Amino acid sequence: MVNLQVYTWKMIFSIPNRKIGVYTQGEEGPLLVFIGGIHGNEPSGVSALVRVFDKLALLVPSFKGKVVGVRGNMAALSRNVRYIDKDLNRLWSESAIRRVKTRSSEEWNSEEGELMELLSMIEKNTDGSHAPEILIDLHTTSAPNGLFSIVSDDPFNIQLASAIYAPVILGLTESLTATTNIFMKNRGYKGLAFEAGQHTDPASVDNHEGRCCMNKIAQRQGDGMVRKRPLRVRQSFAKGAYQGRSFY
Repeated sequence: MVNLQVYTWKMIFSIPNRKIGVYTQGEEGPLLVFIGGIHGNEPSGVSALVRVFDKLALLVPSFKGKVVGVRGNMAALSRNVRYIDKDLNRLWSESAIRRVKTRSSEEWNSEEGELMELLSMIEKNTDGSHAPEILIDLHTTSAPNGLFSIVSDDPFNIQLASAIYAPVILGLTESLTATTNIFMKNRGYKGLAFEAGQHTDPASVDNHEGRCCMNKIAQRQGDGMVRKRPLRVRQSFAKGAYQGRSFY
């Protein structure tokens, strides 16, 4: 089992680049973009992505398409706080993006600068050369046992989430209107947000790596289609379970 503190130190200080890794063999296929650490107190996704790209470099599996892993809120990750000035996962509406773009970079707060860098990296990779274009946002919760996916009502996304073997939450995207899920929907990307467990639980890193990242990479082998598996969906979020807790 991974030592989360050791891996967190490695990914923040030893490798300070936003890009964690890129894996492709130049063949046509889907694009998978994984974002870890949109919230700085949720380093599990970044730690998992470091492990994933280490394994891809070692094993060099055959793959059609492209896999990209990036760090989200780098300033907040370095301080182990959710955000510096404003929640980065509440800035992804098209109106919010336009407002940031109309101002000079000197006027941006910390998260607005992070947003613009992430947006540039996403747009650079989603250039139409791969299909489908899939974004997966990796999160953890402050409460224990927070293992679930959050998706829009797109059938592809629901089936994508169902293959993780964790509950699927529908309806939350509509109540949180400036998250990465809304950004995916507005831009026509496929994807989901995945909550892998509690922030400091080492099992969260394992869940991010195995249930989500390597799972999705394996599913894109060959025909690039989602392998159908049993679907478990919660039609509405159990509000009481996470009341007063932070997630997504």
